[in-house]
Amino acid sequence: MIVVNTVRMVAALLAAICWFMSARTKLTRVRAGLEELDKVSQLADDLQIMGKWNAAAAGFACVAAVAELLIAFG
Repeated sequence: MIVVNTVRMVAALLAAICWFMSARTKLTRVRAGLEELDKVSQLADDLQIMGKWNAAAAGFACVAAVAELLIAFG
């Protein structure tokens, strides 16, 4: 049970770190107009990076939730 508790704590910490990194992702500022269309692809890349951090955080949160269930019902 100690191993499951350790997995839960580590997974929750990793989820928090991933969500923090997602929040720290700098987004390219794009103003309305045709002269800044080249920045749109950079903004898309920034959003993909943010999405990858969010996906990793959600995965770690799921691991922590499963470990919590194992502790509660185990």
